[in-house]
Amino acid sequence: MSFFTEEEKAEAVSMLNEAFNTFKEQIYVYQSPEQTVISTDPNYVWSFGNDQPDIQVTNTTQSGVFWATVEYMNNESLQRIDHSIFNESILSKQGLVRISVSGVEAFNFLKKAEKITFDDQNFKVVSDLQRRGLFTRDFSDLWLSKID
Repeated sequence: MSFFTEEEKAEAVSMLNEAFNTFKEQIYVYQSPEQTVISTDPNYVWSFGNDQPDIQVTNTTQSGVFWATVEYMNNESLQRIDHSIFNESILSKQGLVRISVSGVEAFNFLKKAEKITFDDQNFKVVSDLQRRGLFTRDFSDLWLSKID
């Protein structure tokens, strides 16, 4: 049994999505580069004990562009965060940034994020990715700290 009808739930989710769409901006997410071996020596046999030839490896950048809302914590020295993974309140330091993304694709890509860029600044991940939403877990939050 639910306190809300399906129509009321749909309207509330629509309003939340509208707020996200109003304030979203593009973020650039970078993961660890993927290494690919591009050449080996077909005559090398490891059991003969001869020296292994140099292996040529190329690194391929793993990056993606997603929409997110960005909240800077610069106006207050401390802010209480009430939606941690254990439902405990924690205090955030000044200078932290919270981003919220929507969708499964963004969630899966951000799980392995190493660097995130937006507003001409670079950030590193300082928290676990947390899912949230009104009736379903449609949004994901991540806390960041500025680097450079």
